[in-house]
Amino acid sequence: MIIKETGYGAGKTKFPFPNVLRVILGETDESADIPCDLVSIVETNIDDMNPEFYDSIFEALFTVGALDVYLTPSL
Repeated sequence: MIIKETGYGAGKTKFPFPNVLRVILGETDESADIPCDLVSIVETNIDDMNPEFYDSIFEALFTVGALDVYLTPSL
């Protein structure tokens, strides 16, 4: 990947850990002779949500074309 732009942001809420975001925009390297498909990855952290809603969110994401959806518990 050839990185075209990088953006950083900081939230206003104070947490005991950094409240920051980094976004990297890139393009495939045309000179590399590697076959590839275009796939976008979207990641997020969900805080303080009732776990009963996870299934409906998964279903909605697959309905709009998501290839994979998963949860990773964090402390």
